[in-house]
Amino acid sequence: MAMETRQTRERQEGLWIATSDVVETPANAFYNRLSQIPEERKFDTKVERLCRNPGVVSSL
Repeated sequence: MAMETRQTRERQEGLWIATSDVVETPANAFYNRLSQIPEERKFDTKVERLCRNPGVVSSL
């Protein structure tokens, strides 16, 4: 094992990255499609309507 002094070691650069340097990627197509299906079938509207009727029991 070699003995080194602190002055002979290379200095590591900082690990900080500016957010403006981070590349934004498009959203995942799978999850976009997954969200689109309930929208097309008006799932939210149906569930809201069921929840307004106190006599309806749902297992959602």
